[in-house]
Amino acid sequence: MITQINTEQLKDILFDTRGSTFCGFVAVMPQDRMNKTSRTTGLLNPFWEGRRCCLVKISRLSGQLNARYDKAVEKKVAKEITEERHLAGLPDLSEEEMIVAINERFIKGENWQQTVIREDGTITPFAEHKQTHELYLRVINQKVIGTPIYIDIRTNRQYTKDEVQQYLPVERDNTNQGLSPENQVLYNCYKFRGIRAMRLNKIVYRVRPHMEAEVEEVFRILNNRLSEIEIPQEV
Repeated sequence: MITQINTEQLKDILFDTRGSTFCGFVAVMPQDRMNKTSRTTGLLNPFWEGRRCCLVKISRLSGQLNARYDKAVEKKVAKEITEERHLAGLPDLSEEEMIVAINERFIKGENWQQTVIREDGTITPFAEHKQTHELYLRVINQKVIGTPIYIDIRTNRQYTKDEVQQYLPVERDNTNQGLSPENQVLYNCYKFRGIRAMRLNKIVYRVRPHMEAEVEEVFRILNNRLSEIEIPQEV
């Protein structure tokens, strides 16, 4: 079942979604964080035209909504600490000692976004930019399904990540979590206006376009991918 909705309607649906919930979605994202020059050659990035980046990324993802990021990290840190102590033949920590040990590893800093909270104190799937107040979709334990593609909106030409890698910013690990790299909690915020399709509670929503940058090729690729969106069975 596919339901056609607009961005505001999807916002209302998600705002009413409570408790940890899995979803699959398609995100169309302008690559306005691309470097102005190549990291390997130093040459100018051909996808920048004045102050406008002409490349968009289309990703098909899945993940968990309404999850508390801090709690997810703390749970994993506690598990790693306990396993390390067992391997070393040491006794378990008391609850108070574990809290201290977690705080020593998990360094919480300032963030550019803040979680949107309902009046009753429960969390929503949204985050808000602290300065611009733009709305984002909060996703934990996200998984990229398939291979992301990149589209030059001037020419409709499609690129792979390898072809544009030299212009992309270096990806950073969540080293502040205090977790081993393979055990880190994946957490990302996606501009809500770029969410173009979502599968939630067995219903597939196609969201009418909100982005000025979209062109015919983007629509074609999006339509081809819509039927492939999957919700993972487990985190």
